[in-house]
Amino acid sequence: LSSAITKLQPEILTIKQRAIDNWMAAAEKALDNNSSTFAVLSMREVLSPQGALAKLKAKGYTVEKPN
Repeated sequence: LSSAITKLQPEILTIKQRAIDNWMAAAEKALDNNSSTFAVLSMREVLSPQGALAKLKAKGYTVEKPN
């Protein structure tokens, strides 16, 4: 990103991480409050060893592969 843009809006540098953090918080809330939950993720997040599913598994949630 151009330094001019980031000087005017420095929060743009953290937008991806904030989106991930917000998704994780919403997912955990949904998992805690519902017996069944549906979410949409990019395949990158599904397959990545550092993706959202890996983060949920690291927090103790059970993550199952499809049959």
